[in-house]
Amino acid sequence: MQYVLFNPQAGNGSGAQQARALDARFPEETFSYTDMTTISDYAAWLGTLPADASLIIAGGDGTLNRFLNDTNGMALPEKLYYFATGSGNDFLHDLGLEKGADPVPVAQHLRDLPTVTVNGKHWRFLNGIGYGIDGYCCEVGDALRGKSDKPVNYTAIAIKGLLFHFHPANAELVVRAVGDIGSIGGAALVRLEIVDDQADREAEEAIDLPHPFRVALGQIVVDPGRNCCHGRRQVYFAASGRASVFQR
Repeated sequence: MQYVLFNPQAGNGSGAQQARALDARFPEETFSYTDMTTISDYAAWLGTLPADASLIIAGGDGTLNRFLNDTNGMALPEKLYYFATGSGNDFLHDLGLEKGADPVPVAQHLRDLPTVTVNGKHWRFLNGIGYGIDGYCCEVGDALRGKSDKPVNYTAIAIKGLLFHFHPANAELVVRAVGDIGSIGGAALVRLEIVDDQADREAEEAIDLPHPFRVALGQIVVDPGRNCCHGRRQVYFAASGRASVFQR
């Protein structure tokens, strides 16, 4: 028996249909499907699975991110797979795969994840975080999706936001135990401050400088060519407000 947690809202509302396509794809297997939006207690639900259960998460990047945060601190099956049914599927691309690929093992990717703290709340993240204009676009997109079945045009949301509604601000980035994160290209950005706030060392003097790349507002980037913070890679972040980012 293969257990499948699917997000019906993934893939612009086609998540359930795409997930159930596993039946035809693997006719020799038996699948048990659960709509993850109906689960209110993951600890209780996971406790119903056999010890050697094989669990498939079917959805997009947001689905995977929600799952890893909703199950934070819980013991997950070792046989944990991801079946991409989203519209973007950036994490799948990071694995060198394209949409349509068979379920891929991901248990090793969900351990010791970095976290971001915003307004006192801690979130784990897998392949990147969005803040500022990116967070604004997601918020508006979610609101539009709740009102209509039409595809959400994030480019239009971003343009209207930058022209009329969104007001960017400088951000202070607190970095600890820095590791690698991916980069995303895009529009030009503004200035920020970077502080090394490790527990075993005194905080570095804040660095206030123009962004050396052209990246999307609200994205995180690792600069492979410049170092600071005791030899660790320099991280750039732009946001509306203040944020603390902790990476391992």
